[in-house]
Amino acid sequence: MSLERFENVFKAYEDFGALLQKIKGGAIEPFERRKIVPLLRREVWRGNMSRDYAIRIAKGYGLSTGRLERKSDLFLDKPGMLDFDIFQYEACFQDWIIDEALLHEWLVEHIEGGTRIEVGYPDMRLAHRELRRSVTVELKTDNGSLFEEQIEWLRTLADCGEQVAVWRPSLRHEIQKYLWGLLYKPPSAGIA
Repeated sequence: MSLERFENVFKAYEDFGALLQKIKGGAIEPFERRKIVPLLRREVWRGNMSRDYAIRIAKGYGLSTGRLERKSDLFLDKPGMLDFDIFQYEACFQDWIIDEALLHEWLVEHIEGGTRIEVGYPDMRLAHRELRRSVTVELKTDNGSLFEEQIEWLRTLADCGEQVAVWRPSLRHEIQKYLWGLLYKPPSAGIA
């Protein structure tokens, strides 16, 4: 796939070609730079480019390729899988949320591998300066249940005034609206 074809694929994402030119010129804002790898991941998943080609593009622009190179990434290993197949895995659902959040200029805090000092701490925190919102999120599959420690953390954070949510794949359309800024309160499957 040529760079011209690559740029054409992203016409739906506003001015992605202009964004690539800014990267080449070194005049890119950090929030714009964070959008590129999620866009590449999306195109690999859609079958519009190979993972190797996406990695080459990212490296060519001096971007981190860690999220493209992970070996056990079902989101990229099974291009074109239907949503209900891919989101039965929490890791795939998590990757989708991270990609969607980065595309819409959210800051995302997530520790790879889930290594935490405190048992039960939620999976991720998201913050958006322009929307003046932040949310702490526990991710679960549609059939997954919360552990006591997770419930304790979520309730404590909520009592301290934090926005908290439990996100499941069945809420993905509402989650997407929230990340786009169309919903004020984060959707949640409830704490318990």
